[in-house]
Amino acid sequence: MMLGFDLFLTRQSRLCVPAQIRYQLVICTRPKTLVTTPNDGILFEWVRACCKVMTQSLVPESDMRRPDVRSHVSVQETTSSVDVYSSTTLLRKDWIGAFKGVGASSSNKFSYASSACFKSIISFGDSLADTGNTVYLLPESRRPPHFTLPPYGETFFGHPTGRCSDGRLIIDFIAQELGLPFVAPFYGSGRIDGIKGNVSNFVDGVNFAVVGATALEDSFFNERGVKLPVLNASLVAQMGWFKGFLSKMCHTSSDCKKYLESSLVLVGEIGGNDYNHAFFEGIKVAEVQSFAPDVVKTIGSAIIELINLGAVTLMVPGNCPIGCSTAYLTYFLTRNMGDYDENGCIKWLNKFAEYHNELLRTELGRIQKLHPHATIIYADYYNAAMEIYRSPNVFGFGGGALKACCGGEGPYNMNFAVQCGYSPSKSCKDPSLYVNWDGVHLTEAAYKRIALGLLRGSYTTPRLAATCPRIFYTDSRPYQQ
Repeated sequence: MMLGFDLFLTRQSRLCVPAQIRYQLVICTRPKTLVTTPNDGILFEWVRACCKVMTQSLVPESDMRRPDVRSHVSVQETTSSVDVYSSTTLLRKDWIGAFKGVGASSSNKFSYASSACFKSIISFGDSLADTGNTVYLLPESRRPPHFTLPPYGETFFGHPTGRCSDGRLIIDFIAQELGLPFVAPFYGSGRIDGIKGNVSNFVDGVNFAVVGATALEDSFFNERGVKLPVLNASLVAQMGWFKGFLSKMCHTSSDCKKYLESSLVLVGEIGGNDYNHAFFEGIKVAEVQSFAPDVVKTIGSAIIELINLGAVTLMVPGNCPIGCSTAYLTYFLTRNMGDYDENGCIKWLNKFAEYHNELLRTELGRIQKLHPHATIIYADYYNAAMEIYRSPNVFGFGGGALKACCGGEGPYNMNFAVQCGYSPSKSCKDPSLYVNWDGVHLTEAAYKRIALGLLRGSYTTPRLAATCPRIFYTDSRPYQQ
């Protein structure tokens, strides 16, 4: 039985675009209130029915913002629910038994409008972008990785997905904004060798990012006595996987070029772990800083190789403000208040991140001049995140910006010996009130705020909204009521 009713929604915006466009949603069990989120400029969230599953066919939510006009929304109820995330092949051995839907990506059943800008997303990077690769790459163990256990994934997916957060990552919000499915992990869906898998699963995108991945190759760290949590997963290795994937995905160089031309290529975030692993091994700052030119050169080489293969639109994130990271605040805890800025962040660590970003932007400018036909977008993760750290309460983070939601004890609720997911760690009741999730990674709410700054704000150069007309530029500040 189908029950239909109309809702009229109104809100203020800074843009004037045509109104009276019809949208359709199909939700399960019974009508559920559409959620408005004035604090971040999204007219409505992906609607969650009471059974927490749904299917949608709609014009993307970026098109739904209208200034002082009524948008006509048609909502229909169905008595049967539709499972958004189908079960996937269970992961390796016993310790993944209950871990369903790695990446919750290629298996999601949202019906998306095809993107006016890009047909797919290709992603490289580390835990800030990994949607489920790492669980297939870690050595076999009786103990599951902590990020494959609850409460990871609880906010959006309802179960762990291999993402290092309570829900979605920046890459997920980018995919949703572009009207594309969540980006499938290359090693997902139970395949140990993705190249031998069904490449048709990756038509809408493929993700090579791995938790703990570095830009530089393993040998660089071996020579310096720095241990890596995951081996053979550097940016160089990910590029190797990608080229093997291309050989299966397209039959001719012309086909590969068309595939890449129609894709948004995300190169990172990558490089942060080159410094993280070294710092947490006790390497002195001067030596770690000496890594930066090689890190940036490696990222630049990957970008050039991707352009030569046919990529024309690439987005390259910079490093985050690591001086505000709960893990760094815990590791470098000091009574010297002169080390901290007015936000409680460690000044010298943030200067370190800015140094990396300055080198990266210079390298991107150099490559852009060499390849004027390509569009290389710098994603300013640093300042998009600093906006939150400066004014957490303004953005709804009442739990604070520096204390972890899930972790152990201590001034920042972070203990390197008590990882989130393992006993006796504890999780906060409402992750959306916190910026930091597990000491190292951020909450879905924080990633969403950063994504908004990139998608609709001023934290990409050139503006992503200018590159893709379907994204309407506003700004990333909260809307005033």
